[in-house]
Amino acid sequence: MQTHLTDDDAKAIFAKWVKVHSAARAKTVEKEDEKNIDLSKDDSAVVPEDEVKEAELLTILRELPPKGFEQFCRHLLLAYDFENVTVTKQTRDGGIDGEGRLKTNPFVSSVVVFQCKRYRNSVSSEEVTRLRGSAGGRADKALLITTGTFSGPAKEEAVRVSPHIELIDGEQLVAMCEAKNLGLKPRTVFDIDYEFLAAFQK
Repeated sequence: MQTHLTDDDAKAIFAKWVKVHSAARAKTVEKEDEKNIDLSKDDSAVVPEDEVKEAELLTILRELPPKGFEQFCRHLLLAYDFENVTVTKQTRDGGIDGEGRLKTNPFVSSVVVFQCKRYRNSVSSEEVTRLRGSAGGRADKALLITTGTFSGPAKEEAVRVSPHIELIDGEQLVAMCEAKNLGLKPRTVFDIDYEFLAAFQK
């Protein structure tokens, strides 16, 4: 019985696998196309996996205890090069949940205070106004971080007078977490490129 493959035998087997894989992939694509057609007929859609993960992360953040979310925001700011970031211990801190320092260059740095809100709905303009009042005389900049959104008036109030309040909504929060792999783990999936490898069997 022959147990050693010749070069020609190996090439033939590899070519067979390329053909089988290509045919299988073509069928898979065809099935996916059929699924897409069926989905369009019943007016439903499949949510991409990355969007599912984003929604899940927001849900988890909203369910964190208040101090837990404040600590999460502290880690977020540290990941973005803030220094000396601390969470306030006072129960009556005027709405300020923490503060840190951000270096603009080797000579200049700014004191930044932040407030965290685990919301599902919109943050109002009144809350932006209160944060500005609390930050006045205490910091150069203020951040308002929420797992929800900001109302139109809140966005207008944030830039109405100085100091401007930087707003980070739920969508931006998730994007910032993705950029720093904070609370999310990257995943890479590899498929064999049969067509590419087939070129080296000639």
